[in-house]
Amino acid sequence: MSRLAASESLVYRGGVALVTGGTGFLGSHIVQELLTRGANVRVPVNRRALRIQDPKIETIAADLFREEDCRTAARGVNWVFHAAGPGGSAGKSAL
Repeated sequence: MSRLAASESLVYRGGVALVTGGTGFLGSHIVQELLTRGANVRVPVNRRALRIQDPKIETIAADLFREEDCRTAARGVNWVFHAAGPGGSAGKSAL
């Protein structure tokens, strides 16, 4: 567990966190920390596989360049951690 007090880690217990970019290096570390804190994690995926396998991770097929996919992915979540970049798993560049 990180350096935070145990009571601070309870904030995420039982909630649902959406992690965009969860298949990447930084995003996978965010996913792992959220799992450690007891959160259920949802990761939108396009092409790449997750680095972590855990029953508390829900993957959802989504293209983050499509508004409806984003709305579907965010439905019912308590927190959003946006770690997706314009390249990488998205395969497109917004620049």
